[in-house]
Amino acid sequence: MNNVVERVNRIIARQLEIEVDKLSDDASILEDLGADSIDNVELIIAFEVEFDIEITDKDAEKLLTLKDIYDYIGKSLEIA
Repeated sequence: MNNVVERVNRIIARQLEIEVDKLSDDASILEDLGADSIDNVELIIAFEVEFDIEITDKDAEKLLTLKDIYDYIGKSLEIA
């Protein structure tokens, strides 16, 4: 799971142009990190590519915090 956290953080930091050390589990992608809807879509695509998974639109709507993302991707990788 630690590998997932590092990879997700790297993607978010790169996409949103923020420092990795500014990220925390409870940070909201939209509210705390300042992402807009386009950023959010780009992040979902980046996660799909990085982890070779598919994130449905319905699931993407539920990924509000970094912890949500870590948990979702971790579970997706366990199933695959």
